[in-house]
Amino acid sequence: ASAGKNDSASLADHYRIFLSPFFVSRRNLFYRLSPSGSTRRRLLGGLENIDRYLSEGGRIKRREMSLLVQAKDDLDFQSAIQNRVRLWASAHTWLLGCFLVLTTAHMIVVHQFTNSW
Repeated sequence: ASAGKNDSASLADHYRIFLSPFFVSRRNLFYRLSPSGSTRRRLLGGLENIDRYLSEGGRIKRREMSLLVQAKDDLDFQSAIQNRVRLWASAHTWLLGCFLVLTTAHMIVVHQFTNSW
């Protein structure tokens, strides 16, 4: 909406260069394994840096963009944590199954040796 205004060209350029790739792409594998707020801080800092070049209407749009960056980062963080919990639950379930199989095999072997004496 701010791209049509002359004084908000810097906001539109900033969105096109920095924010658009952030909004359309998925987070990388490293972020999904260990989520951090570095990208969020970098993007919000960039938005705050161009604040001095904007009129009041541009500042309102900049605040809206900041809220959108925060919302997407929150959703990505939530997704990363949920995937981590699912991974750990699956791993623990698989390890519990292995433990039960090995325990059963151990009990059978112990029972065989105790009857042979």
